[in-house]
Amino acid sequence: MKVLFVAPRFDQSAGDGVYATRLAQALVDKGLQVHALTTRGARFELINCADASPEQPVGGGRSEKLATTDSGILAKNFYSFKARSVLKRVLRVLKPDLIHLHGIHQVFTLSCLFELKRYGVPVVMTVHDYKLVCGNAGLFSDRREAPCTRCLMGAVAPPVFERCKKGSLLASTGAALQMAEWKYSKALDTIDRFLVGSRFVLDLISANPALAPRVRLCRFPCPPVKGEMDSGNHGISLSFIGRLVPHKGFSIFAEAVADFDVPIHVFGDGDLLESARRMFEKTPRAIFHGWTSQEEVARHLSPGCIVVVPSLAYETFCYVVVEAMLRGCCVVASGRGGIPELIKSGYNGVIVEPPTPEGFREVIAGLLAEPDKAIEIGRRAASIATELPNVERHANEVFEVYRSTFTGVPLT
Repeated sequence: MKVLFVAPRFDQSAGDGVYATRLAQALVDKGLQVHALTTRGARFELINCADASPEQPVGGGRSEKLATTDSGILAKNFYSFKARSVLKRVLRVLKPDLIHLHGIHQVFTLSCLFELKRYGVPVVMTVHDYKLVCGNAGLFSDRREAPCTRCLMGAVAPPVFERCKKGSLLASTGAALQMAEWKYSKALDTIDRFLVGSRFVLDLISANPALAPRVRLCRFPCPPVKGEMDSGNHGISLSFIGRLVPHKGFSIFAEAVADFDVPIHVFGDGDLLESARRMFEKTPRAIFHGWTSQEEVARHLSPGCIVVVPSLAYETFCYVVVEAMLRGCCVVASGRGGIPELIKSGYNGVIVEPPTPEGFREVIAGLLAEPDKAIEIGRRAASIATELPNVERHANEVFEVYRSTFTGVPLT
């Protein structure tokens, strides 16, 4: 079977890109022919995933540079003639048997679904965000800093009144128009199966009767861990890993931990970077690492490290939580989205709900006062590897979805 991934991100810089890259390699290992149509910089690229090797991972091997991406706001968010043209050319040359989408709401846009409808092969989509049922993609209001499900059943006007995107009437109206475009064009009818990585997303998306019959749970896999877990005690430290944006709760982290006299590590970048530095200007033990490799982040993750995940939005899965747990860290997180499916509070991590600075500060203060407790929770957290499918098993599940979608035989 020849499969074409359409993935705006196909690399190690973000959760959906990491997932798509690992899945592609596992499917290649199963004998499938997998290509990825993606974007890098301002160009579309086509990657032959069969070129991967331990020395040259998927996403870093031989690729064909295609046309430059559109630069206009309308073309990037509503309809891109160039993206459709590039996809048409790739379909004509590759002749894939099945298409697997990993997000096309920006850059690729709705235009690609019209081309896929003309091409006529099965289409599977992994749900990495909530754009299907939310104009702001995260069930989150940037203005109110609160979760919102007003668009879940297909309404398109709430973003305008809520101003949920960047607190801007213009941006929020754009989100509403984008959702209306998807709804009234019936473009989503082109997609045969929606794959979701957590029960939370399964229940949420299934609440929409137009999508429910096509939603399938394939729990996201446990990522591979390079090297052995560091069993040494390097002392207690606090870490934040992720984008420095409102819905990831960085302001909560900063307010909760700024007064603690322990090393504080911040891995990530984003709109709040400068204000984040100001928040910690009187905290000399805070280190801003910026965007860095997973290997570099992992060097700082070991038993004794408390990883704080104060997300305000509903996480679809949250790889940060899983990767920290695999390294034996004690994770203190909000109970939003799929996170409670990973953490049994008090046993292999701690849930703070509602996510407030005071709530996080109280929990973290207690763990700092009893470091042995934090270390023991972290050691138990490492067993998450036995509770999630590995990448190979997940690839088997995805392949069964491909097979049933391709042949029309229902999954049992």
